[in-house]
Amino acid sequence: MLRIKFVLLNFFVFPSSVAYAQQAKTLAATRITEAPVVDGLLLENIWETLPPADDFTLIWPATRSGMKIPEGYETTAYIAYNENAIYVGAKLLHPNPSLMPKEFSERDNIWDVNAETFFVSINTYNDDLNFFSFQVTSAGTIGDSYSSGPIQGVDYNYDTVYDAKISHVANGWTLEMIIPYSAIRFPKNDPQLWGINFGRKVEEFDETYVWSPVDVNELEFHESKGELTGVKDIKSPVRLFLLPYLQTSQNAKQGAGPSSSYTAGVDLKYGISSSFTLDASLIPDFGQVAFDKKRLNLGPFEQQFSENRAFFTEGADMFRVADLGWFAGQFFYSRRIGQEVSFDEDIHLNANEELQRYDGKPKLINLLKLSGITNKKLSIGVLNAITDKTIATIQNTENGLQREAIISPKTNYNIISLTQQFLNDYSSVSIINANLNRANGGHNANNYAFALDLFDQNRDFNIKLNAMSSNAPMYSETKGFRGTFNFSELKGNFRYDFFWSGVDQFYNQNELGIYNLRDHQYFSANVNYQILEESKKLRSLYSYIYFTNQYTYHSFDHKKWSLRFGNNFTTKSLTSFFFDFTYESENRDYDEPRVYSRYVIKPSRFEVGAGIRTNKNKAFSFNLNFSNNSFFNQDFEEAKARQTLNFRALYRFSKRFSLKLGSFHNQTIDDIGFLESHADEIYFGRRDIKSIENTISMLCFIDSKKWINVRLRNFWSNADYDQVLFSLLDNGRRAVADYAILEDDPNTNFNIWNLDVNFEWWFAPGSNMVLQYRNQLFELNNASALDYYASLSNLFETPIEHQLSLRINYLIDYNRLRKKR
Repeated sequence: MLRIKFVLLNFFVFPSSVAYAQQAKTLAATRITEAPVVDGLLLENIWETLPPADDFTLIWPATRSGMKIPEGYETTAYIAYNENAIYVGAKLLHPNPSLMPKEFSERDNIWDVNAETFFVSINTYNDDLNFFSFQVTSAGTIGDSYSSGPIQGVDYNYDTVYDAKISHVANGWTLEMIIPYSAIRFPKNDPQLWGINFGRKVEEFDETYVWSPVDVNELEFHESKGELTGVKDIKSPVRLFLLPYLQTSQNAKQGAGPSSSYTAGVDLKYGISSSFTLDASLIPDFGQVAFDKKRLNLGPFEQQFSENRAFFTEGADMFRVADLGWFAGQFFYSRRIGQEVSFDEDIHLNANEELQRYDGKPKLINLLKLSGITNKKLSIGVLNAITDKTIATIQNTENGLQREAIISPKTNYNIISLTQQFLNDYSSVSIINANLNRANGGHNANNYAFALDLFDQNRDFNIKLNAMSSNAPMYSETKGFRGTFNFSELKGNFRYDFFWSGVDQFYNQNELGIYNLRDHQYFSANVNYQILEESKKLRSLYSYIYFTNQYTYHSFDHKKWSLRFGNNFTTKSLTSFFFDFTYESENRDYDEPRVYSRYVIKPSRFEVGAGIRTNKNKAFSFNLNFSNNSFFNQDFEEAKARQTLNFRALYRFSKRFSLKLGSFHNQTIDDIGFLESHADEIYFGRRDIKSIENTISMLCFIDSKKWINVRLRNFWSNADYDQVLFSLLDNGRRAVADYAILEDDPNTNFNIWNLDVNFEWWFAPGSNMVLQYRNQLFELNNASALDYYASLSNLFETPIEHQLSLRINYLIDYNRLRKKR
């Protein structure tokens, strides 16, 4: 037993190879007495006296990691501090400054833009996990973000009083940044030891260079930084930010009189200590969030939407540590808070009653969020939200009397997340609790998740283990279980991955999360190959073989198996290609019947997919994807087939004006889908489904602080049913039934149009004004015989909703306010 313990300690704790860690650079911090003027010019003598951070090396693409920055692009960064803030300056040379890309972009959009970007990332706790990042582009666009883990999860909704200015000079460009201490969190140590890295994105090469080397074939960006030493005698100021807002809107709809609304409120951000921050939203209002991308949903599961409300997206990573990606659901799905409610006539209406009106969404009463990290690397996140009850007004058709009914009661939502680093700088263990409490004796819910993310010291392997428990009496009186296990090799050209997930029939996290499967087990194995060094023609190459097998959880009945083979590669000209092939066996689909333990047999299929993406730095670039699905061994001589085409194009007219176009087309013939059920009988129909989505996005910039954004989306989908009905047999097969027994016409024509026109002006650090015009059209009927153009013509004959709104957000920093006094 002692021998086993020693081996485990040696594997996970004691380093056997520290060669890479020794490459990390160190920079001594310099305290200054006179603050520089942040104008981007670097005119003050202080910049010449600071130790330089230079000799940048490549981090992305990983196939040339470690290469020195090209001659003519030399980059030098400087950092200083005083009792109030951190100051960063940089000189970025360019051999042809007149040809350097300088495209304008919206605030925080500093990567997906044809411009150079400089950034500094600071890990104040030196924990190789949490870091603040501050960016500025060669066009003067600024960004600020916070991340708790991989850079793919960076939170750009972290907006603070940080500021930066740039200047174009004869041999490149220069910049200056000011980062007040109120914009970051740091421990009460003296002196401080911070992790730090500087970086530069050279856009014309699609390359990113950093000061302290990072080989992303070995470590991720956040796990390896240089060190900033000597910061001392600094104190965390009162971190109090107030963000009052004022919003007014005018609404008009054809056939109805105009209406006006006025709202005002305040968001608050308060540093409880040097490590913890409290966020609060008093009288929350999200009237200017983007439209949801709604689609015609004929499947058994609800449609999942992205979160567009900044309060829930800022710092959201701490509540995602148990999530495994979009298709695996979310343990905490913030869209549950304040989501639309539906009115069920069978529940709320008595005889001789009809609905007059009801609240579509519950009003948010307040929002609170607490987040931070202790000196012992324990990350803590707490979120609380309260929504008001929703009311329906119901009228008696005989005597005209009205009454009110509560559709949904006042509800309290609570999320608590705890993540502790242990063993080494990469491993962590997390516990999350999500609970919901409804007033007036309503059903409550309480879910738990345990997540283990374990690495060996050299990061050769990774083990992820999740275990979740649900207690949702509205759906099941029995507590449910869900678990996952994943083992991955992380290094080398050839890598492999094994994965298992299972969920019993009682598990349900949909009170506060979203996950749709039950009584399900999933096994998968993946072997992939990637080049670690670029070749003469290829910049990157990734190939994979992916095998899956699926069963029920309780009885272990087989559902289906699948095999997928694919390749992705990018050429030296920055053009990317992909192609893949998938075979899926005959499938016992336990979800489509909408009844537990029943299944319908779906045919085997073979899919071919291919795509191309051109160099995004060109004035014109596009992305084209195509897939074709063929189905085999079908009943009733059906000829099911599906084709999908997705096209996206970008044209930059100038550095101030760009246009994006998108068009998505999908067609499925002879699809078999659920229609309705009566007692023990379940009925399916055969249908042809067509879907088209067209999008337009235009950006016009006045300067880096002011711009106009136009977004248009039109989605049309059509389900046209054959005059044939099937009843589901116990063995999953189908039998022909009488089509006349259908209660409703199943044919569907779905069309939605959304238009947003925004003028946005960031007139002060963290403060902006948004003037927005939007309109919306929606139609849902049985006119399945209409094609896209006829349906769109009919759509414009429906009453259109217009809204004009103005919102002003002003960020007040308590420290600046105090200085003025």
